[in-house]
Amino acid sequence: MVNLNVRGIAFYCGCCVMLMLTTHCTGTANPNSSIASHSTSIPMTTKSSITQIPALAQWYARLGLSIEATIALLQPAEAQILQNAEYERLKGLTRVSAPASDPAIYYLHHGSVALIVIEDLKVMSLLQEDELLHILGAPSAAQEMASQIGKQATHFAYPEDGIAFSVMDGQAVLVELFAPISMAAYLDSIYQKPAPDRCKHASNPKEAFLTMAQPE
Repeated sequence: MVNLNVRGIAFYCGCCVMLMLTTHCTGTANPNSSIASHSTSIPMTTKSSITQIPALAQWYARLGLSIEATIALLQPAEAQILQNAEYERLKGLTRVSAPASDPAIYYLHHGSVALIVIEDLKVMSLLQEDELLHILGAPSAAQEMASQIGKQATHFAYPEDGIAFSVMDGQAVLVELFAPISMAAYLDSIYQKPAPDRCKHASNPKEAFLTMAQPE
């Protein structure tokens, strides 16, 4: 493990400057393609219910980290820093992951962490559906939706708390963390309704998740 991936920082910064210059000159940025740019964002407060979920609190605190701080924390290889990445509806992100040091995937926008996605099995084993719903509150019909994980999974969105997650068989299988936004903003800028044939080749959708969630 490298003490501080200076080459990774230099590599990213050079790409970031070129990306910002290109976006500024061409004016092709999509205002609906990022969390940070959405006008319906809600200021983050220390009263977020996520602070009551110990298994997630450390990652929630990392939202907003700079690229330099993220690289220093994760120490990824250059190949683990991907430009122009996408997640659901979000585009033009920088994806940073280093499974050897952190099970989460970090998505950055304009040089800071805007979204953290976790599917690690050990972390998910600490997140039971009933406990999450007890802390976050019973979901309304609008907060319960189809999941990309599979037809047997359910996706719950609590965007004003900065969290959305999918569950299967009473256990979380995917968690999204982001700065608090409105439900309208979450549906417009992040959530992508899954295709009807998701996991159609899997006889057991949970097996598909277990395969998909293996470290990179």
